[in-house]
Amino acid sequence: MCKRLRVQQLVVAALAWCAASAAFAQTDLYIRDTPADTGVQPNPDSGPMWVSEDIWVRTSPDPNYRPTAFNPASPSWTPAAHQSPEYRNPRFGMPNYVYVRVRNRGAASSAGTEQLHVYWAKSSAGQAWPTSWVDAYTAVCGTDRLMGAEITKPRVNAASATATQRTRLRDAYIEMASTPAFALLTGYDYWTKQQQIHVRAPEHHNAAFLPWHREFLNRLELLLQEADPRVKLMYWQWTTDPTNSTGGTNLFTSTFMGNSGRGTGGTGMGAPLSPALEPAASEGASVVRNLRTGVPGSESDTIHMGWANYRGTNAAENFSVQIEEPPNHDSNHGYIGGTGGSMSAVASATRDPFFFLLHGKVDQLWARWQRANTSRFEAGTAYGSSATSAVMVNGLRPWNGVVPSGAPIDPWTSAGGFIVSKNSFDRSVLSPPIYDTAPLTIPVLAPGQAVILEVPWYPPRPSDYACLGDMNGFGLLGRITPIGTAEGSNLTTNVRNGNNLAWRNIQVLDDFSGTMAAMSMMMANDTDAPMMASLQFREVPQRYAQLARYVEAIDVGMPAELFSRIEGQGTRGRAVAKQAQRMQPSPRMQNLPKDNVVVRLNGLDDALDGIPLKPGERFPLQLVFQMRRDTKPMKEPLLFDVVQKRTDGKARDVVVGGVRFQLDVSQRNLIRPRSAWRHATFDTPPSDWTALEYDDSQWPEAPAPLGFAPNIEAMSGVAAGTRVAYFRKHFDIQDPQLLHDLSLRLRADDGAVVYLNGREVHRMNFDKQVLKPVSGAAELAYFPVRLPPDALRAGDNVLAVEVHQFDDNLQDDLVFDGALVADGVDAAEPPSVRIALDDALVRAGEPMKLNVDAVAPNRQIRRVTLFVDDKPLQAQAGASTFEWTPRVGPQRLRAIAEDSEGLSTTEDRLVVGVDNLPPVVTLRARAGDAPGTVILTADARDADGKVRAAEFFMADSDLFDAKFVPVGTSKEPPFEVTVQVPETEHRIVTVRVTDDGGEWSDASTHVHVGEHRDGKQMPESAN
Repeated sequence: MCKRLRVQQLVVAALAWCAASAAFAQTDLYIRDTPADTGVQPNPDSGPMWVSEDIWVRTSPDPNYRPTAFNPASPSWTPAAHQSPEYRNPRFGMPNYVYVRVRNRGAASSAGTEQLHVYWAKSSAGQAWPTSWVDAYTAVCGTDRLMGAEITKPRVNAASATATQRTRLRDAYIEMASTPAFALLTGYDYWTKQQQIHVRAPEHHNAAFLPWHREFLNRLELLLQEADPRVKLMYWQWTTDPTNSTGGTNLFTSTFMGNSGRGTGGTGMGAPLSPALEPAASEGASVVRNLRTGVPGSESDTIHMGWANYRGTNAAENFSVQIEEPPNHDSNHGYIGGTGGSMSAVASATRDPFFFLLHGKVDQLWARWQRANTSRFEAGTAYGSSATSAVMVNGLRPWNGVVPSGAPIDPWTSAGGFIVSKNSFDRSVLSPPIYDTAPLTIPVLAPGQAVILEVPWYPPRPSDYACLGDMNGFGLLGRITPIGTAEGSNLTTNVRNGNNLAWRNIQVLDDFSGTMAAMSMMMANDTDAPMMASLQFREVPQRYAQLARYVEAIDVGMPAELFSRIEGQGTRGRAVAKQAQRMQPSPRMQNLPKDNVVVRLNGLDDALDGIPLKPGERFPLQLVFQMRRDTKPMKEPLLFDVVQKRTDGKARDVVVGGVRFQLDVSQRNLIRPRSAWRHATFDTPPSDWTALEYDDSQWPEAPAPLGFAPNIEAMSGVAAGTRVAYFRKHFDIQDPQLLHDLSLRLRADDGAVVYLNGREVHRMNFDKQVLKPVSGAAELAYFPVRLPPDALRAGDNVLAVEVHQFDDNLQDDLVFDGALVADGVDAAEPPSVRIALDDALVRAGEPMKLNVDAVAPNRQIRRVTLFVDDKPLQAQAGASTFEWTPRVGPQRLRAIAEDSEGLSTTEDRLVVGVDNLPPVVTLRARAGDAPGTVILTADARDADGKVRAAEFFMADSDLFDAKFVPVGTSKEPPFEVTVQVPETEHRIVTVRVTDDGGEWSDASTHVHVGEHRDGKQMPESAN
């Protein structure tokens, strides 16, 4: 019998080996669960399955990101390190970014149709699939909140959505338009604010039409999600009649979009959209609908996918031109609105929520077109010959605090505080949103190749989870579909058995200033059955980083209800309850329940056993690491695991999940880079604005970097043209006696004065005025400055900084960020490097001298190297100017700056060589001398030739489907024409500038004279 059993075992093993070999011979995409994971199923590692290094987060996009496949043994770029996710008010439009590395261990290339799905969940040791990760919407702190959701959840065809999804979207519109809590600073609701934006600062009939409207949609979706975080925008399949759309669905019903107006000659939306979504009285007339008969004449999706270029010399081949002009976008506005309908006219279209279904379709087609070729969402190649267009390079209006004419739109003002300077190349704009027909697909991977995918993400607001303690921790889950293994509710088992899944549940603790480092998590039962559970606390063994050298004790805070259950079982493992003493909350733990009970672990390896959990129960836990006072900084982090096990029934001693805590003891971070700062501008600042006691509660708050320099990166808070800006940041110090060395990492363009608790402690490039302009790599660098530790005090402290522009600064930019650290193990700052080439297009065949600017903040630059398509260019020893002759087509530039200690930094840039650089043009409009006239001025230049002509066109009505008629041509500067604009009408005007080589560029603006057709009185000027 033993012999027979042995034979059976050999057969089973052989079959398993054959199955594995067969799988390996095919495509086999996987994400590493653990550092040593090779993709074998199941993962033989017996340790935690929630420590994937193939999933990470950045609070700003990795500047060198490439969406293309590479050989993991010699990657084409080095990803930046993981950062803890940070909440930012979504009204800034500055997301975090999740990165996931996918590898192909098979012997065949992947199909390119496999999809990546990414999810977040609040940090818990009891996460279950799919309960914790898919629209985990439940009561938290007295209100329904999301505890987990799919980051890659798609926007869908409204006709294919469920009735529940459509109702949620409709109700979110109504709530954002009618609930006082959603009013902005001026008293306007979010809904009215969308109308103001589209009337005063839209982009139509120019290269920015698609990116501007994507930003418009993305921002609206974030606002809707404040009403209901489960909603996503939808789209109308515009080749169908919306009353009989996909699957026979009628979108114009009282449960969704209201009345169509077809056959009525014009009617309102009807309840419940009306009156909730009707314009404010000061903004215009009520919404009118008069849907045309028949089926719209939109071109098929297949035709749109066939356009070769975003924008180029031949307009007939241009994706952005074809999708905007008839019979597509422009015609469909007229189809939905009909004669006299709101959607038909430029000035009134956004009053109707159907606007966003139509533009959802526009963006869905662009996203599909981008997904078909990764070069279509890389900055250098995404926009074709429009890459140098002024409207693409300059900041997106009005969110950058600029409008074509008149006062900026609140709250995108200095006082309103929500200014963001970013352009159409920003990753938050270029990254294609996820749609049902444009999922996050994994590019074709040859055997042995890997790729990194990037996903924008807005972490939820921590204050929404205040009753759970400081809930800044998140778990992240990556899933490659189709999934090759069975999935149950136990996520640990799923991840171990399937190499298509990976999980990261790691909390990084790096902002404690004393002897107490606190973090939060949850233990939970997210299944539908009762559970007897245990919690295991254990150090992660490492060679150098030993927890006991730094941590004196670990306290665990929990609700009294949970503690009573543990006591009721008569066992607490080896933990000892401090029944007569309660933990003194740190500043990070002020929201703990009053009945919180504290357990001190018995050493660094302990357990709490016998914890009964009901289905759906969650309990917050607060871990407080009591740090030793005599420790020295160390580069290696300290690692500690909390593991939840199920200890009842058939699932006895099965690991449910866990959280890894990573303590950064390399330095004490008092203020982290890219933190939120209070900011203000003054003609004359208050005399005590630097003082600790100064009340800055009325100053707006925005995330760093603050300022405006859209050609560098997205920045917030400060309006373009500001000469001096003032910043304040409060921070807490537990015990200043522990801090022996204090350093400020200062990034400022151009000059700065720094104050600590009202005391001036540093001046940078400033002595009564700015000494010189800052440019190049210095705009990116953080310069270390030693500050006196004796200026600190226990409790609240404030760092105040004033930043000045150079008086004759031709760049007109202002940049600020600051980080404050103490007792760092290494004060070395890496070098900064910047290729001195602002444009994505270069003249092919023409030799050029390309400068690479580099700066080492506290050392010397040893070497600068420039590669073109991974081949080094030669330069004289010590020089940073390289001779290069671009060829036609895309070329990858990679500059590496190395300092005297061997630290290096890389900048990666994709540029395109063209035979003829297109001209650059902007279009301005101003009121003419004669009544009803407008003067149009094209500011045009051509870098490699001469502007031959500027042709001006104006729409023949204020309707979207108007025809554009010529209104004049100018062949010499100033390129100007005067046009007559009918009173009360809003017109789009365009200019097409052609150079002596036949290349062209265009620009547009909106003009009106007198009052709009809805009767609202307007100044006699041009927008």
